[in-house]
Amino acid sequence: MESRSFNVMDDEKLIEVIRNYPVIYKLSDKNYKDNCIKDNVWKEISQSIVKNVNDCKTRWRTIRDSYKKNLKKRRLGTGSAATTKSKYNDDSLSFLDNIENERR
Repeated sequence: MESRSFNVMDDEKLIEVIRNYPVIYKLSDKNYKDNCIKDNVWKEISQSIVKNVNDCKTRWRTIRDSYKKNLKKRRLGTGSAATTKSKYNDDSLSFLDNIENERR
């Protein structure tokens, strides 16, 4: 697999592929804690976008965390610090909006 940095198109493709695998991002998924299944899913994801698994995982965490941070800032409302504009279309990551943020 290629190990080069991600560009915006790579990011968008990664987001679209991950959207189809809730086991990666949805804590309530019955297989969320099954690392064997998740490892296999990450292999499929990496093959579909021709990047190595670790690069995909790292990039996904960065994208997800950035989106969640910006979403939280927007929810604070008026009087809060200015929000930074996400470089991703909010619609492409909106599937994360109703996902639990933290483990219990």
